[in-house]
Amino acid sequence: MRTLTEVFTPGAPTLPEGLRTLVISPERALEPGMTVRASFTFRNQGGAMATGVRVRMNMPDGLVYLVGSAQLDGDPLEDERGNCPFLSSNGAHIGDVAPGEERCAGIAYSVAGAIENGTVVELQAAVAAFEISPVGSNIARFVVRSHPVLANALTNVDIESRSHQARPGGEAVITLRVHNAGESSAHDVVVLAPIPDHTVYIANSARVNGREIEAELRAPFDRIYAPVIVRSLPASATATLTYRVRIDDPLDDGTAIVVKAGIGSHEAPAFELPPATLAIASAPEFRDDQNACSIEPAREVQPGELLTMRLKLHNSGTMAAQNVSAAVYVPEGLLLVRGASRLDGLPVKEKHKKESVALELGRVDARSSVELSVAAMVASPVQNGTVLRPAFELQWSPGTQTRRMEPEIRVISQPFFSMARNSIERVSAATVRPGHEVEALITLRNDGSAAATDAVLEVQSDPAIEDLVLLEKNAKVVLADDAAEIGQLDPYATRRFTVRGRVRSPFRDGAELKLAASLHSLELGQTQLGAAIYRVDSHPAFSAGRCTLSLMSAQALRPNEVADAYVQIVNDGTDTAQDVRLRLYISAEARLDSVDGATREKSTIVFGQIPSGASVEARLGLRLLRSLAREYPVTVDAILTATSILPVPLQPLTIVTTAEPDFSVGLLQSRPADFVDAGETVEYALHVRNGGDGAARKVEIRIDSSPALIYVPNTTTVNGVPIRDVGAAAPFAGAPGIILKDVDPGIEAVVVWREVVHSGSAAGESIARVASVSYQGNRHDEIRAPELQVRSSPAFANNVPGLPFGLDGMVGYLLAPGSQRALSDSGARYLELPPATPVTPAENGASVGQFASPTYLSLESGSATNGDVAAATIDSVLEISPEALARSLKFLEQAHFRPCPASFRGSRFLGHRRGRAFGIECCASGGTRRSARHFGSAVH
Repeated sequence: MRTLTEVFTPGAPTLPEGLRTLVISPERALEPGMTVRASFTFRNQGGAMATGVRVRMNMPDGLVYLVGSAQLDGDPLEDERGNCPFLSSNGAHIGDVAPGEERCAGIAYSVAGAIENGTVVELQAAVAAFEISPVGSNIARFVVRSHPVLANALTNVDIESRSHQARPGGEAVITLRVHNAGESSAHDVVVLAPIPDHTVYIANSARVNGREIEAELRAPFDRIYAPVIVRSLPASATATLTYRVRIDDPLDDGTAIVVKAGIGSHEAPAFELPPATLAIASAPEFRDDQNACSIEPAREVQPGELLTMRLKLHNSGTMAAQNVSAAVYVPEGLLLVRGASRLDGLPVKEKHKKESVALELGRVDARSSVELSVAAMVASPVQNGTVLRPAFELQWSPGTQTRRMEPEIRVISQPFFSMARNSIERVSAATVRPGHEVEALITLRNDGSAAATDAVLEVQSDPAIEDLVLLEKNAKVVLADDAAEIGQLDPYATRRFTVRGRVRSPFRDGAELKLAASLHSLELGQTQLGAAIYRVDSHPAFSAGRCTLSLMSAQALRPNEVADAYVQIVNDGTDTAQDVRLRLYISAEARLDSVDGATREKSTIVFGQIPSGASVEARLGLRLLRSLAREYPVTVDAILTATSILPVPLQPLTIVTTAEPDFSVGLLQSRPADFVDAGETVEYALHVRNGGDGAARKVEIRIDSSPALIYVPNTTTVNGVPIRDVGAAAPFAGAPGIILKDVDPGIEAVVVWREVVHSGSAAGESIARVASVSYQGNRHDEIRAPELQVRSSPAFANNVPGLPFGLDGMVGYLLAPGSQRALSDSGARYLELPPATPVTPAENGASVGQFASPTYLSLESGSATNGDVAAATIDSVLEISPEALARSLKFLEQAHFRPCPASFRGSRFLGHRRGRAFGIECCASGGTRRSARHFGSAVH
């Protein structure tokens, strides 16, 4: 089943005529530009609803849809983007059609303006629905009637000369344009274009729209009376026939060449075109090289010698010359010979006047020649070297035209220029620099007996010498193409010329420049005068004013930042600079980080070759080192060097730097960190670090004293180095405090000291410490330590284990539950001894004491280094239980003793176990030793 999309496609079979309700207006033949209206009516003949109904109409060639003309049931149907829905491939959707319902679709076309005569136009409509395949209407057929129109303003004939002016012997182009202004094509278009009078057709020159046609005509174009130039000329098309003709030669002036042409075709009757005319300009001519005069003999002559002056005339024009006459004028020094004149070898009538003779020559046809001869004699006397110039003046018509020819003859006489007295000499120095002036003197002396005429002084200079100026007696002589016309040089006369020039800049060093001169005269030709030689002294040059090193930004440079510098090197010299280098001397605080635009060799910038007058540029990156940052500016000294020049120091570059120290971040901590007992030692550590990017020249650290703490003398260190106290006070307590000098960025100082909590501090009291850091004169930072809380316990007892007596005013933490010693239990500073043994009178005469409980005796050491324990003085005999003695002996065996002080020397400790005595003695030499021996039977 065919769809509505397929019914009107090109090449598809015609849809059967199922409905004959297509009505076309008009019903007669169509003409271009006519409006055609189509109306298609259909009815649902069935008993069910037709759904999805679409209507489509075809668009035949030659018709154009009139936008906005579509209608459905008499109502306008809106176009879709300028396209009619009835003409779309799917047709126009008109909805559902009920049984018995009738619908009507209408559309209007316009016949194309250019359409072939006899064209058949077929119109058909189709309707389809979901339930019904496409049903076609009746086919309406029309024939189009149209005509070509060849007679119009664009159809014409023209002739024009191929040269600027039409002359005999020249070429002309004839152009015949045929334009079809009708609606249909014109068939078998013929032209009647005969060759105009006074012209000849140029073979194979006929073209139709640029295409040769003689091969198609099978005969020369000028042999066919009315050739067909176009088989079919469409509407609005133009056919152009062109062919060339040659104008007859000779031909009289003002002759008109008239072109007449006619045109016709099968559809249009023949008609003639308005003729085209070309006027010919023609004239006789005696001005070419074939017209010349000569003198015999042609060499130099002597006074009294007979001369024959000959005039050859040739009419090279395109028409005959009438009333031709010649007049001969002789200068002083020549005499005419009467009756000796001849025209083509025959005598001619003469009309003599003073120093002249007139001759009538009559008519001279085109392309013909005549020869006239006149005799004369050189007068005597005549100055040697005199140039004699007789003149021939020719006249002819039409019009009054003349030509004058002047041959010349010279009397034997020669000038002379000797090399010894004619030369060019250097005036300026032999060594010149580019841009400087050179000067030379040219001396000319004519030593001959005749004047040198038409003298031309030529100056040959090296291309490097520019702006040449020639002077004679301070007057400027015109110098054109390095040559100056100086006129006549009289015999035995001397003339001097000064030539000046300027050496081109730049120019290479050591080059040799020549400034030569020569004299050209009519009599002698070229005479060389020699040359002045100069040597060029050229060098490159650089100046500190033109070669610059500058910053691209005026902002201050901070540590570890990069400053961009701009280098421009300009060669102001006259020669190319080789191996150009810029040596940089940068302060130690900065370094060269990068180079763009040149080659870098360590701290040297290599530019290589710089032509004269040229400039090079480079961009440098200078980085300020963080480790060497200071507040004073960075300086960059630059020295420019190159081959064969002295070093050029550039203006130093100063980079303002800025660097600031920063001690705002620090740490002040104590040990213990949270709680402390009254009388206990506190160790403080202050960490101060320069976190900025600049060095601090002077840093003052002050820590105010606290009434709850007592400074332990000689305990202050900075990074482990002890520093001196100020009297009994800490070095940081008073002004100016601890002073640090030249603290670089990233350097940290640790201040450590010890203080003792005042024993009278109340429980719960807070201890706050604040460190003040001052630097840079106006910067102050504070570092605070976490607060310490003092803890203390109430006590009523005054007895402490280890003391044989009661003690009032003891520090509270010693009385806390579990305390066993009177002093702090550091582990290494105290030694626990067994209880004392009763002393017998037999041993030392003292009364024997008996302790109710075990007694512990502590030996206080002089130092706590490496856990060593020094001995203490024991002047009593103790009674110790076996268990306590065993523990004491074991401890003593593990102890290490340092040399005892002098106050302890000679002291001893005695004890016994199982009948053997154990003692510790301090020898007189200061050493310590252990021994075990019996001290008698009295030992229990």
